[in-house]
Amino acid sequence: MDQKTDKNTKIRKFSEKDLIQINKIENLVFDQEPYSPYTFLQYNNPKTAFYVAEKNNQIIGYVIIKTMFPKNAKLISIAVHPDHQSQGIGTKLIKKAINKTKDLGARKINLEVRKTNKKAIKFYRKLGFKKTKIKKNYYRDGENAVYMKKTNKKHP
Repeated sequence: MDQKTDKNTKIRKFSEKDLIQINKIENLVFDQEPYSPYTFLQYNNPKTAFYVAEKNNQIIGYVIIKTMFPKNAKLISIAVHPDHQSQGIGTKLIKKAINKTKDLGARKINLEVRKTNKKAIKFYRKLGFKKTKIKKNYYRDGENAVYMKKTNKKHP
């Protein structure tokens, strides 16, 4: 089911036709270590919550959360086009994906984020993620990652 964020924006499942636009966003947002189109295609499966935000027939953001055995999930990536950031789109994307992981049985979600990415860390904290540890030299350039976790509350 599609979720409306405003009269012109909807959250929906990823489709392969979205790949070119997602790749453009990926390269705009992540100047270091962006994913390839092939990587995105690998996450287009039933065990992954892969959603896009679409406005006026343009993809303006995406989120990927992969469920993993036994009851865990991992935020693989989230990005919103720079022209559409700070408008609540990322929050709506991640909430939709988190709800899907609940349906898939995940009770915990984890992620890694660059230690210097203060804006993202603040965003994740607002969504209930908590810092649990630092992963030293996690990224290719040697930067550390902050490891964060969130408990996925069961449906009422």
